[in-house]
Amino acid sequence: MRLLIDGYNLMHAAGRMGRRFGPDGLRRARHRFLDELAHTLGAEQAGQTTLVFDATTLPLSQAPESSHKGMSVIFAVEEDDADTRIELLIAGDSAPRSLTVVSTDRRIRRAAARRRATAVRSDDFLDYLDTLRARSAAPSPKDRHGLRDRNETPGPDERDDWLRIFAEGDEETGLDPGYGPDPPGWTDEDFERIVREVEAEFRDSIRPLPSRSRKP
Repeated sequence: MRLLIDGYNLMHAAGRMGRRFGPDGLRRARHRFLDELAHTLGAEQAGQTTLVFDATTLPLSQAPESSHKGMSVIFAVEEDDADTRIELLIAGDSAPRSLTVVSTDRRIRRAAARRRATAVRSDDFLDYLDTLRARSAAPSPKDRHGLRDRNETPGPDERDDWLRIFAEGDEETGLDPGYGPDPPGWTDEDFERIVREVEAEFRDSIRPLPSRSRKP
């Protein structure tokens, strides 16, 4: 599963951006977050993951594009913001139907919908990461005997979790799966209407997790 993640959007949803940072504080918070994310995803999935961060200037000793424990990390210094860079990556992707875009930003989710990529809210993706952590904390009988290959293909339960969460993104777009990359007849007003309807349902149904602070 190829992941394209709105970096600071995901950090904000995880409660990592709700305080003032001292000197070098943002870099250290970002580094810790990337470490934890790569560890939770595992080496195989990390190698298929790209994160994009806003940046007016490059952080100290940081290249515009680099690798962090297998994940691709991009600082959008050549664009106005991370949203613009993510939109460009979505538009230029050669196989958007196999791409999963993680962001709560409406603009990015609409860009994903237009290319038929899967859009997943940051909060929902964090819930999935919680599921992965809980699963890794409770080893299977194979794990206890040291027989399980950590790089083996995900089992049915894990695939079901991915499909369950990512399928929700398709429902939120309001687009029929039969449409091509650029659905004919859809206007900005149509997308705005869909987003309003979905957000209304989302507010009625979701409950905040006690372990994670969420901001409006």
